[in-house]
Amino acid sequence: MKRRYVAFLIALLLLLCGCKQKTNKYGFDVVPVADTTKESSISEKTTTDGNVDVTTGDINSQREFMEYITQGAGMSDELEVDKTLVFIADASAILGVDPRIYERFNELLVNKYGCDFTVEFRGYNTSDAVNYQNEIRALQTSNEQVDVLITGGGTANVANTYDKAINDGLLEPLGSMLGTEYGKKLWSSYPEKIWMRVCRDGEYYGVLNMENGNGHPLILINSKYIKDESVVENIKTIEDVYAFIDSLGEIEEGIIPLVADLDSLYEFESGYTFYSCILGRENNGKWEAYFALEDEKYLSHIKKLREYGTAKGMSQSAAKTLGKFVVMIDSMPMSDYSGNSIRVKENAQSSEYYELEVYECASADGWYEYMSNMVIGIASWSHYKEEALQLLSLIASEPELSNLLAYGVENHHYTLNEDRIVYKEFDRSNGRLPNESLSLGNYMITNPSGLEPLDKISTYDSYKLKLGIASRYNVDLSEYNALKYKINSIYTNKDYANWLYKDNYMELLEGMRSKMKTEGIDELINEINRQLDEAQK
Repeated sequence: MKRRYVAFLIALLLLLCGCKQKTNKYGFDVVPVADTTKESSISEKTTTDGNVDVTTGDINSQREFMEYITQGAGMSDELEVDKTLVFIADASAILGVDPRIYERFNELLVNKYGCDFTVEFRGYNTSDAVNYQNEIRALQTSNEQVDVLITGGGTANVANTYDKAINDGLLEPLGSMLGTEYGKKLWSSYPEKIWMRVCRDGEYYGVLNMENGNGHPLILINSKYIKDESVVENIKTIEDVYAFIDSLGEIEEGIIPLVADLDSLYEFESGYTFYSCILGRENNGKWEAYFALEDEKYLSHIKKLREYGTAKGMSQSAAKTLGKFVVMIDSMPMSDYSGNSIRVKENAQSSEYYELEVYECASADGWYEYMSNMVIGIASWSHYKEEALQLLSLIASEPELSNLLAYGVENHHYTLNEDRIVYKEFDRSNGRLPNESLSLGNYMITNPSGLEPLDKISTYDSYKLKLGIASRYNVDLSEYNALKYKINSIYTNKDYANWLYKDNYMELLEGMRSKMKTEGIDELINEINRQLDEAQK
């Protein structure tokens, strides 16, 4: 067992260290481990003893439970309370994290908020979606204690862990609880659009705590290039952007005229993205899906982007990071855009950011979708459902608790300056900090860091977001997960990285198009259109 655990831990560390600290449209990446050299001294390594007879679904009849990492265990006796709740989270929020964070969390629960319980946090490798979902079902079948759980990230085999958890009866419906004291507090702690994302047939089964990547597309002009504000305030369309750039004449070397996210640019044309290279548009009042790499209008867009989106010695991503652009079209998260400035770096190696002044010319409607993964809910077989609701409600509504789970212990890991987070230097030998955008706290109520506004909920409510077409018409592609994975693997293959800005971009485009056709992208598009036609009758 020890050898198996070491192998698991090594594999998990490799997974965590290989991922980026960024969310993306296909799911959530996990945070790299900052310092795990003393992991054995700061977290307990545990496995549930024994085997379990399981007869439910496709779980093996004899199986061992998965290993997990713990934080905050064993504090009920110390704090003189009778109950311990078990909170299953992704290992990225637990592994190698400074244990003082979870110790302080339990102390606050009992001593400040009057709870009669503490929380044992257990970190699982949820990115192994099939095994993780089977694990949760096995825990349910064997009546092992779980009170709060995260559904985990999606994979090719289980693309939608939230709906699978609902269908498997793993999550307790929250509807009947939302009228209680703690239920009302929980409800009022999230914007309505967040609740919409976790709503299924009028019922709610969990909450979304991490940083929300939804924003609406913006046209931002680097203020350095604005000579007359009356000129740029009339820029509202993509064609206006091209005309403005042309009016500037020759632009200095190393500056990219237009940095643009393809999806954001497309949304300025009232378009919609179903999946990799599968776009949507309205045709005679009805939505339809089509293959972008065969569409003349889309191809004309990317040719224009190639014309305006290059500069010698500068990539699109570097230009965005360093502020080396004239115009940017993108959907900016709260932490990177304040309304009149964006966060950029002096150089690629720097860890420090500074503010670059920009002018917002226009915004388009963005989209928000039903949430598929990383939803946190109450385990349906918990014996402490009221306490679990209280726990979720306190995390959701108390900035002190959410700050703790996102930023660490105040005055040790960070301080507040005009209500903004300022990180401190601290001894990392005791463990790392959680990643603020992937923490277990409610991102919407934490104190702002970066360029985040003081009132994140009001800012999020101000975004021009519409329920996505796939969500609105409930397009279900769960039977096509393997095909979706193949298509996405082609699009994200390193051979095609930054394909648009390479000399042989048409050759690369044709290669992608041919491979996607061979794998069956038309089958996927036809199925989307079949479901859209049925829903729009």
